[in-house]
Amino acid sequence: RIEASEKHLYWVAELALLAQLPPHWKEYKDEEGHAYFHNHVSNVTAWTHPRDDYFLQIVARERQKIADMAVLAQQQRKLRWNASGKHGDIILSQEDLTAENNSDGSY
Repeated sequence: RIEASEKHLYWVAELALLAQLPPHWKEYKDEEGHAYFHNHVSNVTAWTHPRDDYFLQIVARERQKIADMAVLAQQQRKLRWNASGKHGDIILSQEDLTAENNSDGSY
C-alpha cells in the first residue's frame, strides 16, 4: 500500500493500474462488484491482481533506496571535516582515516 505521504511513489501505483493481466488470466466481478482474477490454465483464482507482488517489490525497493539515502546523508553530516579538524560534528585525525596493516595482512 502506498500512503498519501508517499507521493514520490505514485508512479508505481499508476503503472500497476495500467498493467495488463498476464497470459491466461481474466478479470471477473462477484455479486457485490468486487474484482477477482482467474487463470484458466492453472485454475487459480485470486482477489488481487496477479502482478501485484511485482509492483509491491518495486515499492519496497524504492522505500529502501530512500531509507539508504537518508542514512548516507546523516553519515555525511556527521563526518563533515576539514583539514584543521575544527569544523564538523566529529573531529577526526589523520590516524582515524588511515587503516593499519597487521602482521597477518588484515586491517
